[in-house]
Amino acid sequence: MNVRLAVLVLLVFTFTCLIAQTPAPSAQAPQGQRELTIEDMYVPGGILGRGPEDVKWSPDGTKVSFVQRDDTGDHGELYYVDVATGKSAVLVASGKLAALAPPASAIKDERKKEAAQRYSIAAYHWAPDSKHLLFDSMGQLWIYSLDTGTGVQLTSSSDESADPK
Repeated sequence: MNVRLAVLVLLVFTFTCLIAQTPAPSAQAPQGQRELTIEDMYVPGGILGRGPEDVKWSPDGTKVSFVQRDDTGDHGELYYVDVATGKSAVLVASGKLAALAPPASAIKDERKKEAAQRYSIAAYHWAPDSKHLLFDSMGQLWIYSLDTGTGVQLTSSSDESADPK
């Protein structure tokens, strides 16, 4: 038994020495590529980019809409995917979304003012006809026509709307 144990210890020792002498792979990434770090994986946007936000079905079931932001997260556009074809397109461009936001000077709450300036995308709801969107922009309501690409402000009260539908 002692001979077997000695041979086993000798094999493990030899194997360990061989592994220790094997050169480690280069720590640098190949030229033109960056090394992936933990920080890269957990930064907003991550390694796959930003995911869609606020995904909603149109009432007629023909479209799926979502907000897609740029890599900084500061600007976004409202997109849709046509369920029948699988093609996506911009439903409401970022400039039009920003135009629906009230002027920053009209917002009294500092946190809401900062959020409006940074994100500038109002909450939205599909209208039952699937041809209009209702935007809740800092408590003020807008109806947006998808056919004409125009928005009309419905409320202008200093009081915010609550749970518009």
